[in-house]
Amino acid sequence: MFEINIDLHYNRKYTFIKNCVVGKIEVLTDEEFDYLNENLIKDNEIIKRNKEFCGFENDTQKGVLYLSMGGDDGLFVDSEGYDYARYSSYISNARQIIQSLAPQENLTLLENKRRIGECDTDEVHFYINDYNHSVERIYYNPDSSAGGQFVSDTLTLEKLSQGIKDCKYLEEFWDYWSANAEQYCDDIDTHEFTAKVIELASPDCDFKGETKETLEKLKEWVAEQEAALNQEQGINME
Repeated sequence: MFEINIDLHYNRKYTFIKNCVVGKIEVLTDEEFDYLNENLIKDNEIIKRNKEFCGFENDTQKGVLYLSMGGDDGLFVDSEGYDYARYSSYISNARQIIQSLAPQENLTLLENKRRIGECDTDEVHFYINDYNHSVERIYYNPDSSAGGQFVSDTLTLEKLSQGIKDCKYLEEFWDYWSANAEQYCDDIDTHEFTAKVIELASPDCDFKGETKETLEKLKEWVAEQEAALNQEQGINME
């Protein structure tokens, strides 16, 4: 929590300057933020779920500061126990103000928590890199000490080929992948995590799921890559 001095509006009718306490910061999608800003004095599920962070305590107005995912501005709302904004204030450059008054607030963490809620985290995603002759597997681990992380592990063409030859069963192959891949993790409070969650939100992955179908497609890719490399080596030897 931190204090902020703002122009506070009561039911969008009366305005007065007041020192308020931000009890919670919540990041909204741009669409949610715009809707909230345009419908502050209407009953709203966003406001309803945050009533416990609002009210008048110890001669201080307490409320929630809402930010939009893609913007710098914010909305301070005190519902006083109602499902709409009894008190509100539009705050320009709210992100910069938070960084100044409350540098301990990790906005990247708050944003990524919201992003991960919009993302398909149950599927394992595969990305082919033809240039480096490798395949990256990405999945979300919700049980990390950071509160969530993306795990990325990459197998080279050579190791993929070996795994396909050695493993008889599907589960055995995915275990082989985990044991032999180059792995790194991006925690939920980092910008690297942001890049991953945006990447997974797009439909551009090559395969999804640790399935038999994915394994068959990987076999096809390995065969194509090895054939191309063998042809290239043959040309170079002539």
